[in-house]
Amino acid sequence: MSEIRLITDDDLDDYITIRANAYPFIKISNDDDRKKLKQRLINQREDTRAHAYGLFRDNKMLGAMKIYDFTMNLFSKPVKVGGLGQVAVDLIHKKEKICREIVTFFHEHYYRAGASMAILYPFRPDFYRKMGYGYGTKINQYRVKPEHLPKGNSKSHIRFLQPADIPALTACQNRFYKKTHGMIHEPEIKYSFMMENNPGMRFVGYENNGRIEGYLSFNYESAHNRNFVMNDIHIQEFVYENPESLSEMISFLNSQADQINTVIFDSLDENLHHLFFDPRNGTGNIIPSVYHESNSCGVGLMYRILNLRQIIETLKDNNFDSFNGLIMLSISDTLFERGQGKFLLKFDNGHPQLVETGAADFEIALDISDLSSLLVGSVDFESLYMYGRVRISDPKYVAVAQKIFRADKKPVCLTHF
Repeated sequence: MSEIRLITDDDLDDYITIRANAYPFIKISNDDDRKKLKQRLINQREDTRAHAYGLFRDNKMLGAMKIYDFTMNLFSKPVKVGGLGQVAVDLIHKKEKICREIVTFFHEHYYRAGASMAILYPFRPDFYRKMGYGYGTKINQYRVKPEHLPKGNSKSHIRFLQPADIPALTACQNRFYKKTHGMIHEPEIKYSFMMENNPGMRFVGYENNGRIEGYLSFNYESAHNRNFVMNDIHIQEFVYENPESLSEMISFLNSQADQINTVIFDSLDENLHHLFFDPRNGTGNIIPSVYHESNSCGVGLMYRILNLRQIIETLKDNNFDSFNGLIMLSISDTLFERGQGKFLLKFDNGHPQLVETGAADFEIALDISDLSSLLVGSVDFESLYMYGRVRISDPKYVAVAQKIFRADKKPVCLTHF
């Protein structure tokens, strides 16, 4: 029998060994490296949202994970979500269902804690899709010459941010969180860790009347392995509350053209290329017939519904296309049995609630992974229908379902864990 429990100081050496073997980018080449990582793990406990757990058999740690108590903006409503990260299994004990036990424990833990959803960054998207996770918004990497960024009228409100600015920086992020579907509420400790543990990272902010209304964080990266003066700016986080803050920060990046080869944006904004004078990313690639490559993109954050009833209750005041009627949701969930079954969803002038009885206008059958993507707005109903990912009892209702579940914005998340 396995035991899953919080990791103590006595467990840290085994925890570090398992993580380092599972993730080779964690370099542990000597005792000094191990001591530094151990102290960093101890320091990270200041972020009380994060908890490290280990899976033990016969008192030996065979797997580990970190879980996170997050609050997420779900269509302007704050909801509890559980974050799963750094899942690692002892190399000797792979294929012994350790990861499955860890994930099952994680789901049960957050269901009991009152979380509506679970989120994670997958090491393999296909693996976690089988566990009920649906794809979120794809990230886009744009590579732009600084001179191809618009130069505004001013950058007089731009300055570097220091540790003393962390409260104002966090306040800016959390105003953005309140306005942005999918964002995670962040504490000050996040930015303290970023500044302390990433000495090469710079923070630039837009300050207006003593308030930070936009910021970007970036690192320098070498642009040429035989020319040390050729460098890129790689933006890690980019937040702006209004056009003025965006304009001045873009002007700041434009002004680096004399020393910077390329500005790299990792962005969830699929429209960002409209900002650039030249959207091409420098590869020179043409996609037939004549489509110039503008960005690369990737699948990342995935979502999983843990408690559908709680989500519907949270969204009861939201208007789903003013629809009146009943929909039967037939949900397949092979990992978490609470999510499987038939759920009757009633809409009264667009406001949803789950009910026990009634005659459904039509029935939708789908997997919990696709329902999760659909409800957060990262995919539309018609696409799922065409791909054969959902079935509907009467095809004439496809257009109706498309309107009901349509989202104005895809979810945006800047939290990495």
